Amino acid sequence: MPMLVVHTPKSIRQGTATRVAESPSPKPPLARRGQKRVSDLLDSPPLAKRGRTRATQPAAATSQDADSRADMEAYVDIVSPSKFEASRSMIRQRQQSSGAAATVATAAAGRGAAQNEAGGWRSKYEDLLELRQSQPEREYEEFRTSAQERFDAAEEVIANLRKEIAGLKLKTTQRKQAADPEAEASVRGAIEREFGKQIAVLREQVEALTQDVLVKSETIERLEKHRRLTETSTDYNLRQKLRVMEEVTGLTIDDLVAEDQGLSYICKQSAGTGAGAGAAGYVLTVFDDLPGDYQYTPFGDPPALARLPGYLQESISFERASAGMFFWRMCNHLHQLQLDGTGADSPALPPPEGST
Repeated sequence: MPMLVVHTPKSIRQGTATRVAESPSPKPPLARRGQKRVSDLLDSPPLAKRGRTRATQPAAATSQDADSRADMEAYVDIVSPSKFEASRSMIRQRQQSSGAAATVATAAAGRGAAQNEAGGWRSKYEDLLELRQSQPEREYEEFRTSAQERFDAAEEVIANLRKEIAGLKLKTTQRKQAADPEAEASVRGAIEREFGKQIAVLREQVEALTQDVLVKSETIERLEKHRRLTETSTDYNLRQKLRVMEEVTGLTIDDLVAEDQGLSYICKQSAGTGAGAGAAGYVLTVFDDLPGDYQYTPFGDPPALARLPGYLQESISFERASAGMFFWRMCNHLHQLQLDGTGADSPALPPPEGST
């Protein structure tokens, strides 16, 4: 019965050639007993090439070649189930170990690739950040710093130069003043002459104002004298007029009293200047709310009031247009008393209350 040789899947994927071996039993036919087997042909090289060897050493076998050779050496005999199961178990273990190693290698390669990719992105980001920030800003900062230093140095130089210029100007002025006293004297003389001119102008103005004051003082004095003369003349004329009126009419206005409601005239009237002349005292008041009327109010002791007519013993009001009639009636009554001889016994009339 012929024997079948079973190859592993890995040897099949790699394209390993199928090797067919003869089973130890049964024996081949006698006619073919002298022929060589295929396994003998595969295991032993041709006679022409047996004596030829290469001087170089064979290349080191890799793990993949070793696995392939191990797989090819695993022959399974269908007749012997125990050998078949042992071969299958060994093949599974090799496949599992090779798969686990491949998984670990794949995971390690994936982690390495991820790390390499992350490192590449980080490197690119740092390069972009370097291009965006550092390069322009660093150049600008360096330029600004150097420019500020140059500016500060220039400012310091300018300040020092200004101080030196101010000091030189001061020294130059002092030297000029010390070396040129004639110029200083001429300037002082010009200033004094200018002041002298101003003083002269001010003196002239003072004199003019003094003359003006004198003229005005004389004018004021003259006007004051004229006013006094005018007042004296007016008072004199008025007094003369009043004296004549008193002598003719016998009416004397002793006082003028200004009250809240109007003006009051304190009057005394007599029938003459003789010893037996009768007299009467009364007050004529002009009220502010009745400017066209006189109010008559008699005053004196009771005996004197008793000698007056009944309508003149009390306060009465009459129009100012009728003042002449009132004066005539009072004069007529006083003359009648003088003729009767009763006026001489009349006492002096006391002034009314509120008069001075």
